Parts: sequence; C-alpha cells; structure tokens
Amino acid sequence: MKKGVVSIMDCQDLRASIVERKIEEPNINVAYPEVVGLLPPNKNVRYKGVPEKINQAIQKLVRQMMLEMGATNPDLAEMEGTYKVTLNQNGVLSIRFENFSFIEMAAHPWTIMRALTFNLKTGNTVDIASLFKVGSGYRLIISNEIKRQIKARDIPLIAEFTRINDDQEYYLTDKALVVFFQRATIAPSVAGILEFPIPYSMLTNVISQEGILAPVVWCK
Repeated sequence: MKKGVVSIMDCQDLRASIVERKIEEPNINVAYPEVVGLLPPNKNVRYKGVPEKINQAIQKLVRQMMLEMGATNPDLAEMEGTYKVTLNQNGVLSIRFENFSFIEMAAHPWTIMRALTFNLKTGNTVDIASLFKVGSGYRLIISNEIKRQIKARDIPLIAEFTRINDDQEYYLTDKALVVFFQRATIAPSVAGILEFPIPYSMLTNVISQEGILAPVVWCK
C-alpha cells in the first residue's frame, strides 16, 4: 500500500490534550493520564463523549492493575504506578502503564506492564489484529522478527516461542509497533518485561487501509 491511499481527512492531526492524575493512599502512589479534550479544539464537537469514554477505560485498567498487584493486601509495603504516552497523533492515542509493588514477606518486588491504544475518533480501544488486513499473515511477520531479536539479544526462554496471538499486548510509537511480554511468561523472571519493537517498514504490506495505523505510518 502506498501513501497516496490515505485521505487528507485521515491525515488531519487529531490528538488528545492530557493532564496527569494521581491516586495517593498509604504506601500507594499511582499516576495515570486523563484526557481533558481533543485538539484542534474545533474537533471536540464532532467527537463529543470521546474523552469520557477513554478515561473510563484508563481508570478501569489502572484499578485492575492495582488490585492485581496487591493494593488491598494488608502486607503491601510499596506500590508505584507510572505511565508513558507513547503515541498521540493522527487520531491515535497509545499509552503504556507500569505498576511496581512490594509485598512484605514476598520473595521479591514485582512489576507488570499493560497498554491501551485508542481510536480518538470513537474512543474505542484497538486490539492488534484490527491494525492489519484480514488474512495478511501479520502474525508470522511479527513473530519471525521477535524470534530474530530473541536470538540477537541472546534471551533465554522458558519454552520455545512460536508466534504471537491475535490478542497480543502491544503499544505504538511514531516509528514502531512494540510487542511486549510480561515477566516470567516467555523468559525467566530475571529477564524482566520483554519488549520487541517492530519497525513499520516491516509491516507496510499488511497494514489495514481502514485501520488507525495507516495515518500514523503514511501521514508524515
């Protein structure tokens, strides 16, 4: 697919205006983003209700992560939640979240990562399969690149890595799709959370023209 198939409307730089919020409780300090509007401002009328929809999804995920990491555990010694907006342009908002916690008497602290990617025109979250053409074989392309990186980085594995799933965790940047795996899922715990950037140049032929990734890649 060539850049010319992306329309002028798709290339308008719709993006989110974001402020930081915090949850501060005993032994807990969790920061998260809140969308307060869309930019340019005249777009807000067309996409009424989108910020609220996005914020509901963000707050739900943040609370789920807190519970998973022991927010209600009486032995919780420390919890810190952080985030990074990895992409906010061309109608796409992608955010990476991390939560670190330490439970007293536990063997060691733990960290998990999650991510959300939104279509700013609708407020809907977007799974990885929706970024690509149906039947395009995108999973094979991404999986082969992950295998290459595993070998190049000499990453020890718990079991042989075969391929990603259609619900694979990921986030987007301006240059790459980043696939990630939780600690102790495909590699030993000491390897930490594993991230594999897949350059968009490798995905050119499989990106869906109707998906949110097309404007990100071709509207430069």
